[in-house]
Amino acid sequence: MTDGRGTEVRVPTEGGTADAYPACPADGAPHPAVLVLTDAFGLRPAVREAADRLAGAGYTVLVPNLFHRRGPAPAAGPAGAHLLSRRGNSGTAHPG
Repeated sequence: MTDGRGTEVRVPTEGGTADAYPACPADGAPHPAVLVLTDAFGLRPAVREAADRLAGAGYTVLVPNLFHRRGPAPAAGPAGAHLLSRRGNSGTAHPG
């Protein structure tokens, strides 16, 4: 595994400014790409961490905020954290 870390970007669109999180391996070489689509809670720390792990494993990753018309991520924010716990979902990218 290599070191991989992303950064926040803003992309102007006709529907407003879209935020996204691209991450890639630190070596600067070409790598296979992965497009990560989020659930309704949007681009949040757990999703960014998953993108960083994928980048560390050798992938170029893009996580767009599909809900950018409602504002920048996170869509739920701290006020929506209780919704994750009610569903039994910790907000991490682990199955089950």
